[in-house]
Amino acid sequence: MYNQDEILQQAIQSIEQEKLTDFQDIALFVAPTLKTLYDWKFHECEAIKNGLAKNKIEAKREMRQNWRKADAAPVLQLAAYKLMADDDEF
Repeated sequence: MYNQDEILQQAIQSIEQEKLTDFQDIALFVAPTLKTLYDWKFHECEAIKNGLAKNKIEAKREMRQNWRKADAAPVLQLAAYKLMADDDEF
């Protein structure tokens, strides 16, 4: 039988170390199945949700920074501009 507290800590640690952004990916790094994680309501855990959200925000930030570089493809520069544009600019 699994210890939920230990698995929760492993899940949080995996999110941080592996920079996970999707809940489903956690099952690749902890012993129980994805169904078990849902049964234990880990998808509702604030620490897990916050960790995943933080990684998503960091990944998007890195992409936007790369898109704004002078040597980035024009379509990426346009995408970055659209993401940052206000209503009038868009």
